[in-house]
Amino acid sequence: MAVAVSSQYLRILETQGWSPEPATETADESELFMTFDSPPGEVFVLDFDAYVQPSSQWGSDGWIRVLDDTGAEAVAVSFTTWVVP
Repeated sequence: MAVAVSSQYLRILETQGWSPEPATETADESELFMTFDSPPGEVFVLDFDAYVQPSSQWGSDGWIRVLDDTGAEAVAVSFTTWVVP
């Protein structure tokens, strides 16, 4: 299974890590691509530990996509994070 996350969105975050860690990781100009080993059972849970960088005053738009074994998009969601005082 693979997950793609918008690179622009990740720039506002100070990343502490993914759990589980990706088996492989690569990126292009717009997305970070991560592949994960199949979990035991039918449910895959991905945790992301991060905080917003102090210099990120406004927030950012982003997206995450789950890709199937053929690389086709299985599901995608877009979102906006706003940073307020």
